Amino acid sequence: CEASDAGTNASLLRDGEAGNLNFPHGRLKVLATVGEINERTGAMLTGVPDGNGAYLLNNKTVRYIYQSESYGPLSRQESLPFFVNGPERVSLTGSHIHYIDFDRGKLAEFMKDGAPVNAYSMVVDSGEAIETIYNLKREKIGKRSRTGAASSSPHHSNVNLKGEYIVVKTPTKADWLMQSLCSAHLAIKHQWGSGLGVEDKLFITNEEWISYVDSATGLIGLPVHVLNLESKELYAISTFSLGGHEKVVNVNTGSTAFVGFVPSGYNGNFGGKGLPQVVASRNKQYNRTDGKPYVWPQDIVPTRLYVGKKRADKDGNLDSTSFLARNGFEHGALYGFATDCAPRPRHVAQEHRGGRRQGPWRFLQAALERRAGNRERLRARCLLGVSGLTCGCSCRLVLLERSRSRQAWR
Repeated sequence: CEASDAGTNASLLRDGEAGNLNFPHGRLKVLATVGEINERTGAMLTGVPDGNGAYLLNNKTVRYIYQSESYGPLSRQESLPFFVNGPERVSLTGSHIHYIDFDRGKLAEFMKDGAPVNAYSMVVDSGEAIETIYNLKREKIGKRSRTGAASSSPHHSNVNLKGEYIVVKTPTKADWLMQSLCSAHLAIKHQWGSGLGVEDKLFITNEEWISYVDSATGLIGLPVHVLNLESKELYAISTFSLGGHEKVVNVNTGSTAFVGFVPSGYNGNFGGKGLPQVVASRNKQYNRTDGKPYVWPQDIVPTRLYVGKKRADKDGNLDSTSFLARNGFEHGALYGFATDCAPRPRHVAQEHRGGRRQGPWRFLQAALERRAGNRERLRARCLLGVSGLTCGCSCRLVLLERSRSRQAWR
């Protein structure tokens, strides 16, 4: 910890010794360090650690989950790849999701006087938390085409609608880039009481930004990813739109039939020069309801709330077997908070704890269906409008959302 204090002075580095405990803001002890290796399996912990959570794996073990925010070839160096989907061994660089298992009893005593100075003796196991990855089409992702041709089962954040790789840099150590998993949320079953909350232990995370080539068209965007902590299956979803997110938080709806999530996001931080050809394609097909053209909306996004029906498939029919349907990700609606657009300094507009702002939550189902005309055009709009191209007002509800959380191409 505080390893950066050593800078480039190798004499200050002491491998294997306990970390510093005397932090400026409190007495802390290190649980794990990036670069440490599981002695039995060789699995390495990667960084930079970001979103995290913990739960009881069993009565004797605490499982800690964290993701590494890493940018693969886009910045600095690529992380070591991890492999998924069984014998096919599809590889991904960039961000990982790791688990570290700790002895529950020793962890409870770790901060007491006389406890070991490092966590080595209480580490039970560690490794990659993902074994299987599904893309937006519910396909297991396959290997990337190395010839420049379209990939048949791609990691969708890296490609356009044709499956062509469009990220500005290509991994040298892996098939795909899991780009910048940022903050995250771990939710356990019924965390607010009987029937209240999700139906499975899950870890929800997201790719937040990326850099596409300037000529990119047919964008898909950046999915949110939901990890089934029991099966180690990671699902890409378009439930919260595909504009890129910082974090998605599970909130209590007070209902046993519905789940709630609050997604925060960047909305179109896709690099380049604003991708004007994408904006032009949108405006060629339709304009805003006020007749004005759409603009690139990066970082312009309202506060949003998603309400999903549990145990429902994409059409609202009963489905208790699918992990995503069971937990309310397949059938639901996004609402945006609309409020006064009067100009004010940024620091004034930011509310403090306990502050209030008047405004309604708006749902655009009617507008969407009226403009789309039919189900097929609505589906096409979901894909073409991944970046939420809308007006430039940061206060109104500016994202174009689906009437249902229909998954792409389904």
